Amino acid sequence: MHSGSVAGTFWALGGRVLPAAEESATSKSTEAVETSSRAEIEPAIQKVYPALVRIYVVVEEPEDGRMERARAAGSGVIISSDGYIVTNHHVAGNAIRMTCTLADGEEIEATRVGTDPLSDISVLKLKMETRKQPTSRWPWRPGAIRAN
Repeated sequence: MHSGSVAGTFWALGGRVLPAAEESATSKSTEAVETSSRAEIEPAIQKVYPALVRIYVVVEEPEDGRMERARAAGSGVIISSDGYIVTNHHVAGNAIRMTCTLADGEEIEATRVGTDPLSDISVLKLKMETRKQPTSRWPWRPGAIRAN
């Protein structure tokens, strides 16, 4: 939101109105903070990123006396080097088929180990025998994510 006047252009920012010259300085300051913040969190992103997975699921739902299949997707996090994943129940709790795409693009099928609709948590296990690139390096290793 902004309004024009003889005194200059004003921008509404944080509940107060700043003149255009002040707005420009505030904009540069905000950019500097965003750049600084990004630089500070980049190491954490690099450590966590390999553990993130995209989960593609197929679910069956009753409709008009028949079972209809639908596709959906969500995300999860690899929590162990042997392929256990934590995700949400609303992502994989009722899935009949699950395929996980790793950060490097590799796709691996998964099975549901357990699910709890009340807490909206599901645990999956990657079927390592379904890896299409079994000779490639496993992208996630124990201890890859550590607090400093």
